Amino acid sequence: MKFWHSTGLAISSALLITACGGTSSSAGGSAGEMVLIQASNGFGLLLPHQVLAPGTNTLVAIRTQQDLIENVQPGNPILPVTNWPVTALLPNGDQGNHYIYAEFKQPLKISSVLDKTPGGAGNSGLLGPITVLAVDPSTDTSVPVKGRVFVGGKSYFGIDPNDPPNFELRQLVIEVNGQIQALDLDGNGLMPGLGFPGTETTGAFPGAAKLLSPNTIVFVPDVDGDLSTHETFPANRQIRLRATTAVLAGNGNQLKHQVLASTTVGPDLLGPEVSVTPPPNSIPITTPSFGDTNVDPQTKITIDFSEPLQPLSVGSLPDGSAPSPSASIEVKFGPQAQETKVPFTALPISVFDLSRWELTMSFAFPGNGPALAQCGTFSTVTVDVVTDQLVDLAASGNKNTRPASTNFKTGEGPGLINAPVAPDVIYVARTGATPGISVIDLNGFGASTGNPAFDFTYTIFPKGNSNFPNNPNLVQYGPNLHPPLFPGTCTVDGGSAGVFTLTRDSSLNS
Repeated sequence: MKFWHSTGLAISSALLITACGGTSSSAGGSAGEMVLIQASNGFGLLLPHQVLAPGTNTLVAIRTQQDLIENVQPGNPILPVTNWPVTALLPNGDQGNHYIYAEFKQPLKISSVLDKTPGGAGNSGLLGPITVLAVDPSTDTSVPVKGRVFVGGKSYFGIDPNDPPNFELRQLVIEVNGQIQALDLDGNGLMPGLGFPGTETTGAFPGAAKLLSPNTIVFVPDVDGDLSTHETFPANRQIRLRATTAVLAGNGNQLKHQVLASTTVGPDLLGPEVSVTPPPNSIPITTPSFGDTNVDPQTKITIDFSEPLQPLSVGSLPDGSAPSPSASIEVKFGPQAQETKVPFTALPISVFDLSRWELTMSFAFPGNGPALAQCGTFSTVTVDVVTDQLVDLAASGNKNTRPASTNFKTGEGPGLINAPVAPDVIYVARTGATPGISVIDLNGFGASTGNPAFDFTYTIFPKGNSNFPNNPNLVQYGPNLHPPLFPGTCTVDGGSAGVFTLTRDSSLNS
């Protein structure tokens, strides 16, 4: 199923015209917050993502979770982002380097994003809070793109005579009346900024003031160390600019939301995949991680992907309705014969980063139970990602091609409750320090939650132990029933303690 809307094609050309020079008046956030205004490759908007208001041709910029929940619906997906051309062209049609930029609401603290040390040259002078990577989801590899980085037209160039061997921050490019000019450093004809977008253009360059703003970081690919030789970003890769919340404004404010702008050179033909750790382990990047133990049964689950995803291909959004089962991600626990699939709602950790998703379960996982009756497989939670279900933001709606799986074990937590219902019970309200409801079992033979302890040699039935193995149906016909019945092995399926007893949860609390 494709999550593309037929009217999207009609408006895509309009997006290309306004993306570089668009206004920042709708950036959202209070005046004192450090937030993203936009990210672009010059040819179109990469962030914020856009969607049509349902039933209209009105564009909505997704800047909040509520924008996402209210506007993304079946048949009304997020609109595709714009790709770079396959040749070294600028948005105005001139020959020139590809570039990508991110504009923020406040001026950047340069020392939080650029590295002045010689060691930083291996990562194009970028510190960890901002990265530009070329990602190949088919091989689970990602490598930093080699290039030059500018903030307000400034970049580190040459040894700082006052701080050797570190580099000196110098103004390499300026904007004058809409024109972008590379500076002749020291009057010796050296112009290392030549090749920055617009520096080789006669006349005004679209979005010049934005590109030279102290609020904007611009990345230009540069493998050979000479910007005047025009280069493109790597083809057949997802080019991803990520900014974490460690990015600082000049006044010290942290970036409020994580950012991931992603697109390709030429048409996007790369399917989205679950991100994994480097070989040889190649473990899906999730929280909780593969093999984690003693996890809070009320945990949420986060999963990282190679690129942004259409929200409804991940799962139901938390719009107040009951979540539908997800076709792309299965969260389950329990042995195969008694497997329970847990419904969930899904939201990105940031509406500016649709590559990392948080799943909120409809109910808590069963804890591992008290020491006297370990739940075994009931405490093991498995997360399976199904192939050909997750959809990216490309116009063609590429889908994932590889399955992925991870698992973790829960620790003790709030008990899972499987109680009999009326008319086989009496409900009793409880008040006091721990208010609640108790369930008095009037049947006594059910497979409710409870203590599974049972010994067929007993001549006297011990108080609190399971009475379920005495169920005549289980004793006489259990394995032949459909579904089959077996004595419980855990507090999740331990069974009733008998008639006129209180039903207990999986932690054996009443």
